[in-house]
Amino acid sequence: MSIFRAHFEEGAPSDETIEQYVEESLDSYMDYFKTEEIYDKYTLILEQSHSAFKSKQYALAYPLFSVIEGLIGTTFEE
Repeated sequence: MSIFRAHFEEGAPSDETIEQYVEESLDSYMDYFKTEEIYDKYTLILEQSHSAFKSKQYALAYPLFSVIEGLIGTTFEE
């Protein structure tokens, strides 16, 4: 089960729900990315993107959100 789907009951959540969840869970995502082998190659760029997001440099945070968007897309794929 995806770390994302585990936090939602039924059906697809709204955009606002996803946005709030991701923002509140960003540190947990970072921990997840550091422990999953599939993200090993991307650890440095994910850490840099996370740091940029925390510094409100959103343009530099896009790589992080691309990975999260991929997780969301595969979680709710029909």
